[in-house]
Amino acid sequence: MRIVIVDMHRINFLVRTYSMLKVDDKIVKAKHRFLIDYALKEGIPICNYVTGRGYEIRGAKYLSKVFGKKTIAKYEAKYVLKKNFPSTNINIIGKTEEIKSDDIVIGYFFDELTRNIIAELPGHKVLMSNHFVAINESMDLTKWGVEAFVSEINLDNNDFVNRYIKHDNIKMITCPYTFAERFCNKNLSRKNKLFAVGTLSTCKGNKGYKLYREMFKTEWIQIMRKEIFENADKYPEEMDSYISYIFEDKIAINPTDSAIVKKYKSWKNKHSIWTQRKYESFDMVEKFNEYLYFACPEELVGMPGIGFVEGMACGTAYIGIDAQYYRDLGLIPGVHYISYDGTMNGLIDTIHYCMNHTEEVKAIAKTGESFVREHFNQEEVAKNFINDLKSLALISKNKEEQI
Repeated sequence: MRIVIVDMHRINFLVRTYSMLKVDDKIVKAKHRFLIDYALKEGIPICNYVTGRGYEIRGAKYLSKVFGKKTIAKYEAKYVLKKNFPSTNINIIGKTEEIKSDDIVIGYFFDELTRNIIAELPGHKVLMSNHFVAINESMDLTKWGVEAFVSEINLDNNDFVNRYIKHDNIKMITCPYTFAERFCNKNLSRKNKLFAVGTLSTCKGNKGYKLYREMFKTEWIQIMRKEIFENADKYPEEMDSYISYIFEDKIAINPTDSAIVKKYKSWKNKHSIWTQRKYESFDMVEKFNEYLYFACPEELVGMPGIGFVEGMACGTAYIGIDAQYYRDLGLIPGVHYISYDGTMNGLIDTIHYCMNHTEEVKAIAKTGESFVREHFNQEEVAKNFINDLKSLALISKNKEEQI
């Protein structure tokens, strides 16, 4: 089996991209990097298929007129891959005919360039979904010849996906969130209150998200994060909130600003490095270990936050909603985590219960920690993911033989 990834060098879920390398951005974003590392360790060849339709090199638009888009894109890919995988050879290819019919071809659903070209490619096509909110029209995965759709949860019962994304007879692969090894239980004494964490995201200022707005009638992605972000100060005994607004370091553009001021602020925001100072101001592992229980409120579209796995791996009891996607992952409310009704009043009531039942909370935290460490460690998740890819190729081969 060979894995071919479309424009791998441009996907910050897999690598530190060219722009990140140039500004020395050390924030860990490559959350799927472990899948590549595992495949390489298992001796599975990895190829980067360079489309030449997008690059981050400054001045590339003009350079491409002289040297060609593919040449500039391949140079960027070579630079990025060498920096990310200095001791590993990942083959760079740029022609469709270099992709074999039995290759596993992986693209990212959120990347419009990938969605536009993947239908043209041979091989067993797999789309990594990750999130769905930033799409503006219903999509039919079958018309692209996609054989598998990957997400951190089982999407079979996701209302948003079933409404807007056609996926008939397409294999749904679950690739759960994982925790890095630094997330561990340090067996410290813990505060008997809630640690609230996560990034508060919004559609504001983005022309996309049409379908999300249509279905949920809101500009906010995580409603309970917004509630905690705005109201945590009212509950100093119950919680400490470290939830940060995704654009907290951007300059606000006000309706009363003059046209010149609006243009300047827009330019400044566009050319400033995106940071979240509050989110980056503390050590996440240390914070999880300071508290007996925590919340990392879910997305309204029906997705958990990655923090739920990381916090549980630190031995902190997780408070989340009673959602089917947790049950599909094997998590049982009252056994592996503590459930509540998804409202602020319900959260406060649950915190009060936890404050008065600490031994029960500790037992749930311990069970949850064991479960996460067994099922959501990177080795286990990567192994299962690669096996799913192998079975995909095998199923297709059997179908071809039957024909």
